[in-house]
Amino acid sequence: MKKLLLLFAGITLFYACKSKETVTPNRPPSAFMVTQTLKSDGKTIVLNWTKAKDPDGDAVTYAVVLKDTLVKNISDTTYTITTLDFNYSQA
Repeated sequence: MKKLLLLFAGITLFYACKSKETVTPNRPPSAFMVTQTLKSDGKTIVLNWTKAKDPDGDAVTYAVVLKDTLVKNISDTTYTITTLDFNYSQA
C-alpha cells in the first residue's frame, strides 16, 4: 500500500511540474494615416484612413471619437461625420 501511495504521489508530482505553454502577448497593429475632407456644406467631414496591419494576423477594427464615441468596432476605412455645427474647431 505504501509503494502504491508513493507511486501515485510521484505521478501526481510529475504532471504538476510539467511546463506550461509559452503565451505570446498580442502585439498592436501598425500605425495608419487619417485624412479628413470638409464638404462644401461646412459641417460634414469625410474621414479616410489607411488599413493598419496586425502582425499577429488578427482582424483590426477602428473607433471614431469626437468628444464622445461616434462609432466603434468598424472595419471599414471611411466614416462620414454629419453632426458638426459651423462653430466647431479642431483642438
